Amino acid sequence: MTKIGTIWRETFRRYWRTMVIFAIINVVIWFVVLALVKFNAFGLHDLALKSIKANFVNDASSHKINHSGAFGGFVQLTWHNYLGGLATVAISLIPIPFWWVTAVMNPASIGYLLGLSPIPVTTFFAGIFPHSIVEMPMQWLEFSIAWETFRLIWQNIRTKQGWWHGVDWRRIITILIVVVLPMAIVAGAIESFITPALLNMAK
Repeated sequence: MTKIGTIWRETFRRYWRTMVIFAIINVVIWFVVLALVKFNAFGLHDLALKSIKANFVNDASSHKINHSGAFGGFVQLTWHNYLGGLATVAISLIPIPFWWVTAVMNPASIGYLLGLSPIPVTTFFAGIFPHSIVEMPMQWLEFSIAWETFRLIWQNIRTKQGWWHGVDWRRIITILIVVVLPMAIVAGAIESFITPALLNMAK
């Protein structure tokens, strides 16, 4: 346990500054997208409502029923969140910033959801905030690792070394297993078992 605690402390000591930067970027994107949807800029609000209606009709016509239950949903969410983190770090090994798409789209989707809600504050604190206490720092950590790796690769390209020269594979893999995976499990559990109850209370 002491070794695991040391890994956690060293990880956040190393990346906290970059994580704060990504947190600020997240908040800015939330408010920008929320405002755009609320004011129906570019027809975003109308487009979203049409999309929701179409999805509702398609789901009803195809009789899609989720038989997996709360535990099945928990497993799916945890796997989805963790796989997304692995993909973000893996994509950063390519010297093209594709991983920034995820860094922008994740907060944009939250801003979009809040913009559609008639009670965005309640929606945020009941439906997003509980699991995001863990999930968002997890994502900021993933983006921080991706950013560090991406910068190192470009430094290697400029100095004409191998792309992955100096990449600390052991440290990255250790963080993904010892830090990111438990965070994904906790976030998935909160979103599967606690968030639905809070949303029902907020109705």
